[in-house]
Amino acid sequence: MRSLVGERSLLAWTMDRTAFADEQYVLTRESFADTVSEHAPKAGVLVEPAGKDTGPALVYSA
Repeated sequence: MRSLVGERSLLAWTMDRTAFADEQYVLTRESFADTVSEHAPKAGVLVEPAGKDTGPALVYSA
């Protein structure tokens, strides 16, 4: 994960900005699932069943 400011990743900053939500989820591909879990430990991680681009992934997550 990339960091533009300090040691924290952009995903960690995003999780902080959305902390007001009752639930947080991150939709990702299988190869990033462990990394996402490290940077967003409180978020539910949804893994795309197949890499078919953004549209099908969003339908899957709904």
